[in-house]
Amino acid sequence: MQQREVQIAPPALPVAALQSIEGDIADALIVFRNFNPALANPSVQQAVRLTLTYCKANGVCLVFISTSGNIPAELEKEILILDFDLPNKEQSKPLLMTWVNIKMRSSTHNW
Repeated sequence: MQQREVQIAPPALPVAALQSIEGDIADALIVFRNFNPALANPSVQQAVRLTLTYCKANGVCLVFISTSGNIPAELEKEILILDFDLPNKEQSKPLLMTWVNIKMRSSTHNW
């Protein structure tokens, strides 16, 4: 987990990443990528439950992005699954071109 360029918790420590949220983070959106394998661990499940209590009280939203919507039964009531299809080639092209244009404008490199 990192905030801008500063690493807050190493990727190998999901409980530490969750615990680092509590304390001085408020009104934030925190994104976890590929976190599903960690959710199988009971310690991580407990850390999610404890962290969600803090998040609800402080306006923090946790987003778990994954290729599967599989979550442990113990967390089904705490986590809302939103399932989106991946864009096809025609839908991806405008998104890619927008990203390229933004990168070209913000880059000091000659393209």
